[in-house]
Amino acid sequence: MGKKSTTLALASIVVVLLSTMAMGSASASSKDLSNSGNIINTHQNCVAGTSCNLSSKNVISREPTSTTPCPQESPTILLLRVNVQQKNLDVELTDVSGHAVSVNTEITITFTGTGVPPNLSTTIDPGNEAFDVVPFMPPTQPGTYTAQAHFRGVTLPNGDGILLPSDSSVESFTIT
Repeated sequence: MGKKSTTLALASIVVVLLSTMAMGSASASSKDLSNSGNIINTHQNCVAGTSCNLSSKNVISREPTSTTPCPQESPTILLLRVNVQQKNLDVELTDVSGHAVSVNTEITITFTGTGVPPNLSTTIDPGNEAFDVVPFMPPTQPGTYTAQAHFRGVTLPNGDGILLPSDSSVESFTIT
C-alpha cells in the first residue's frame, strides 16, 4: 500500500471514530470534530441547537530516502609532458598531494590539441598507478603546436568514492 493510500485509510478511520464519538455524545451542547488526514467530512450529524467545529490538519513528514553516505569526492590533477624527440606523451593522474592515483577501475585519458592525432587516448587498467607513456607521431611541418590531456572523472566501484575530472595544462611544443 502506498503512502497516499495509507494516509487516506488512516484519515477515514479517524473520521469514522470521531463521528462515532460525536454521535454517542449527542447530548453535549457543542462538538469539535477534527482529523489529521487530507479529507474533512462536512456531513457530521450535529443536533439542532448545538454547534459543530470542523477542523483538519495536514501533517506531512518525510523519512530519509537513503541512509547510505554520499561517496567521497577526490580532486585530481592531470600532468602532461610532451617528449617530441622520443615521440611520446607522458601522462599522470595524481591526487592533491602529488601521489599517482591507483584505483580498482579503468581510467581513460584523452588528448586534444593541434599537435596530437584525433581521438588519441589511453586506458590504464585497474590496480595500476595512473601513469602512462603514450606513443604519438608529432607533426612533420615546422611550427608551434599544442597538446592537452583530459580525464572525465570516474565513480569508483563498491562506493569507494568519486575521482573528479581534470584537464592538464595546455603544453606547447615547436617543430623546426
